[in-house]
Amino acid sequence: MYRVSVQGKFHDLSPSQRTKLVKESDVARMAFTESGTFTCDRTASVFTFRCAVAAGVDFEDWMAVETALEALAEHGYSHTVLRARATDMREVKDRRRHR
Repeated sequence: MYRVSVQGKFHDLSPSQRTKLVKESDVARMAFTESGTFTCDRTASVFTFRCAVAAGVDFEDWMAVETALEALAEHGYSHTVLRARATDMREVKDRRRHR
């Protein structure tokens, strides 16, 4: 499983889209999901999009980013991507102490 974070800027949002994004942008509800979740500022001008991407055996970071960008595009908001980063959760070590 990959976790992909995409930072970007929205363009040409309608007032209803802007209101919806700001209303649904709740830090307490942000999560990495297959369809992705947004968090944005109060004006809905910049955003972070978080997406979970299932990984195959030969899956690479760039493939996860491409899949997340496709999920982002499906939401239908005009945007520019500023930065995207993928983390392969199979490579993350659990640092909690086992008792």
